[in-house]
Amino acid sequence: EWIQRFGTSELWLRLPSAIFGALSVLVVYALGRSISSPRLGSWAAFMSAIDPIAIWYSQEARMYAMLTFFAVCGTLLMILMLKRRSILAWPLTVLSFSLAMYFDYNGLMYWVVSVVAMVMAVSWLKAWTLSRFTLWLSAEAAIAFLYIPQWPKAFNTISSLAQGNIYIFDLISAGLQRYDIQIDQQSAPVLLIVIGVVLGSIVLLF
Repeated sequence: EWIQRFGTSELWLRLPSAIFGALSVLVVYALGRSISSPRLGSWAAFMSAIDPIAIWYSQEARMYAMLTFFAVCGTLLMILMLKRRSILAWPLTVLSFSLAMYFDYNGLMYWVVSVVAMVMAVSWLKAWTLSRFTLWLSAEAAIAFLYIPQWPKAFNTISSLAQGNIYIFDLISAGLQRYDIQIDQQSAPVLLIVIGVVLGSIVLLF
């Protein structure tokens, strides 16, 4: 639809990524401010603005900048929803995370990490109440429900990675064997997912 309307020039193909990349910096600022203070928001926005990977994705004619934008929006809205117990933020949170997950399978991983991190953070702050937990759980259930059409494809993609002969997984297996850790090539994708969820949860928590 975009190509049919605006053509295939480099400017129009890359423009959506540039716009969403720039907007992501603003959302990161709002996220940092909502978590702590304007100072944290400013530092977070600055780091986001100079992040080489974010800059790279903002120049590509692909979906990664949009994925980042909606994933960060979902996180911000989730925090605002829980802090203010706002029903109005509920549909926007569900919509943002759902869009991120539909843009790319990495959105699914981000959502899983966000669920773990949110549980850890609110539990650590001892801020769970029945109303807050019900609001959060209903939003997560709605996100999972909206993703039902994609669940089979997501599992097939992960399964194909596990069964495929991918060089990076061979390297991981060989590297772990040096430390007397035996893992076959088929199990390497699962290990990467577990490590990613744990590290991502720690990063989001702090």
